[in-house]
This record gives sequence, structure tokens and C-alpha cells, in this order.
Amino acid sequence: MFSGYALERFFYWKFAEETTYTKMGAWWNRKGEEEIDLVCEDELNETIDFYEIKRDIKRFNPAMSVAIVL
Repeated sequence: MFSGYALERFFYWKFAEETTYTKMGAWWNRKGEEEIDLVCEDELNETIDFYEIKRDIKRFNPAMSVAIVL
């Protein structure tokens, strides 16, 4: 659990230093059952990127990945 959280924090700070994101954070639904590890908004370019950060490739499910074009 801790190493997964540490990896999420690593990417948060890496993106904060190296990108144009203006807002960043995690998201949970009201019941706390669903989570997006990192939601990043670039208000200047009007884009939002969603990141699911996994330490173990076995926990990644490409079927749950969605590409959204606005």
C-alpha cells in the first residue's frame, strides 16, 4: 500500500515540475469505491488528463481505460 502511494506522489511532483498542469489531485466517487489516482487539468490549453498509477502490471486492466476527446 505505502509503495503505491509513494509512486503516486512521485508522479504528482514530477508532473507538477515538468508540465503545464494548473490543477492536480486524486478523485474518488461519493461511496469511496472508485478512484482515479491522478486528475490533471491544464486550464490554459483546456485539457484534462486522467492517470491510473499501478506498481504491478497485473493490476492494470486496459479494458477499463478510456480515451476521451473533447
